Formats: sequence, C-alpha cells, structure tokens
Amino acid sequence: MSASQSPQYSLVPPYSQSYSSETDVGRRFGVDALFTATSPLTITQVRDIISSWDSWIDNAFGHDFRHHQTTEVFDAAGSGRRAGQVYLPQSHTPLLSVERVEYRQEGGDPSGKDAWIPVVQGSSAEAAGVLVGPSQKTQSDYYYVYLDKAMIWFGRLRYNLAQKYRCTYTYGYPSTPDWVRKLSATLAAIECLAGFSGQFMPPEPIANYELRFERDVNLLMMMGGHKPLVGVA
Repeated sequence: MSASQSPQYSLVPPYSQSYSSETDVGRRFGVDALFTATSPLTITQVRDIISSWDSWIDNAFGHDFRHHQTTEVFDAAGSGRRAGQVYLPQSHTPLLSVERVEYRQEGGDPSGKDAWIPVVQGSSAEAAGVLVGPSQKTQSDYYYVYLDKAMIWFGRLRYNLAQKYRCTYTYGYPSTPDWVRKLSATLAAIECLAGFSGQFMPPEPIANYELRFERDVNLLMMMGGHKPLVGVA
C-alpha cells in the first residue's frame, strides 16, 4: 500500500485492514489511477471487492496475514514427550515474540483466589533470586522460547493440569507479504473485469487479462502452501 494512502478496512466485523488497495488493482491493468470516484467501478466499489476477496484468502489458507498480539491459556503436560512444553497454535505463525508467560497458582492470592505467577524468560541464572507472585515470595521459574517451532519450554515446571499456563505473545506479519498483496489485487481485478464489460476496458484484450490473472493466481496460491520463514513479511 502506498505511503500516501490511508489504510482501508472491511465494512464488516472484524473490520480487518485490506491486503491491497485500488491502486494495486489498477496496476494489474497497467494504470495506477484507473479507479476514481466517477469511473465505471468506483474506488468505493473496488475497495469492497478487495475486502470480500481478502476474507476468501484467509479462509483458503486457514489463517490471516496480519499482525496480532494475543493472550491465551493452555493445558499443562507434566510427563511424556511434551513435558514442560507449550505449543502455540499452528495458525498463529510465524511467532514473532513472547512477551509474558505465567502459571496459575490455585489459591495463591491473599484473598484465596487463584493467582497468575510470572515466569522469567532465559536460563536458571536469569531467574536466580527473582521473587514473584502476589506477596513477592515465590522463586521464579524460567522458560525458553523457540520461535521457529512456536514453542515455549519451561525449565522446571511440570504440571499436569487444565488451563495451567497463560501466554501473551505476538505473531503474524508486520506488513502484508508482497505475494499476498498481489494475490489480493489479482483476485479483485478478475471481478473488476465483469464490471468493465460493456462500459470501459483498458487497451489490452480481456482474454489476455484473464489468462495472465489465472496464471498469477495459480502461482500465488502455490506460494501460500509453503511454511513461511520466522518473522518474514
């Protein structure tokens, strides 16, 4: 999206920012300023077309390509191959950072309610002498983060309880990947062909556009089948 353009959002919940702009769609026809307030397909109409196809892209790949921070609760596995490990959802990749990790201490609050006890990121040396909890009397545990595996591994904690761990982390893409932006613009351009029919069409024959767009969509969809590199936008 051009730096001179303001971000465009879907008109329906969750009001997500669009992957491409009307300028990107016009560029698919070779004219950046193809769409205006008075063109056969107006800027408003093209933006709505983009939003509808962006939701299709998200459903096609099973996740979106936006930037997120979330807090989630996970069950604890204290034995077996995954003892002390938390695997974040595969749909929440690439994992960019983990901001906070806690475990639930039943009745740990002075009021008798459960308390969430923070854990220190790093080695045992990083956690040495760090006291946490409501009364600042609990020796902190530590954890490691594996961004490439979307995994958190605790140093000592080995609980076997439901919803024992709570993690706040950031995942996704700081900006829309170029291939997603192009796929979004290409899908919107295909729908725009029907809007041009009988009203206006750039110099290139419609059949040429259709063949080129079909080729591009196939190539871009193939790219989406590969697991992205960690943190690559």
